[in-house]
Parts: sequence; structure tokens; C-alpha cells
Amino acid sequence: MPVATNDYADLMSIVFSLLILLCIFAVPIGIVVFLLLMRKRSRPIRNGIAGTARVISTSYASGGAVSENCTMNLVVQAPTVQPTAVRWFGMVRLSRWPSIGDDLPVSIDPRNTQKVSVLWNQVPSTRDRAAAEAQRVAQSMRDRASGGDGFGQR
Repeated sequence: MPVATNDYADLMSIVFSLLILLCIFAVPIGIVVFLLLMRKRSRPIRNGIAGTARVISTSYASGGAVSENCTMNLVVQAPTVQPTAVRWFGMVRLSRWPSIGDDLPVSIDPRNTQKVSVLWNQVPSTRDRAAAEAQRVAQSMRDRASGGDGFGQR
């Protein structure tokens, strides 16, 4: 028996309404879960040791989102941890995207030095790092122009 046009329209109306409700509730829940996961990744490891991680290599940021997956090769160290090569993977905000040579604050698990949490809330933004580098270069150029060697020496 064929489905009546009114029944089909009613069914489509119900399906459409359910999809709208799903979007209204699922998207905010997904955003909250994402933010909680991002926050957790930036916390120190319980009983962890404060240290630094030198960025040896980092993946490319495409710039298509606020945060993206990042893969880095790091050398981590702390007062009681010998320099150790670590491969790190996680979400990073583009405003704090690391560059090769950066020293990042980290928390290191003393029982497993491969387990590292980057303390992103302590990393200066890309804008702040660029401004500081511009000031450093400008000072170096002023020093050279005034007869110094470009490193604050005369």
C-alpha cells in the first residue's frame, strides 16, 4: 500500500525536528568535551617534575582552525631527568603553535620520561614571541649603528 503524501510529510517533519534537536544538544556537548580534553592536556602530571622541552621538529599548522593536531620531536630535561628524546602528539592552539628551537615548559613523569605534559598555559602566544623577537632585533640593530657589536657590547 503506497504511503500517503501527508504521512510522508509528517514523517519528514519529525525526522527534521529530531535532527535540529540533535544539533542543538550534540554540538555544545562536543565543544565542552573538546575544551575539557584541551584543559587536561595542559595540566601538570601528578607527582611530575617541572622541566623544559626543546622543540627539535614540529608538524605544520594549516591555520584552518583554532586548534590543530601537532606532532613534535622534543628533548626533555629537568633537574633530576637526563635529556631524553620524546615524540609528543596532541592538540595545540594556533596562537601558541611551537617553532623549532622553542623551549616549552613541561611536566615529566619521573617513572616514565616518555610521558610528558606540555604546560601550554605558560607558553607565550605567537604574537608575544614575535613582538619580543622584533624588539631584540631592533636593539641589536641600534647597537650596531652606535658602534657596538650588535650584542649590547661596545
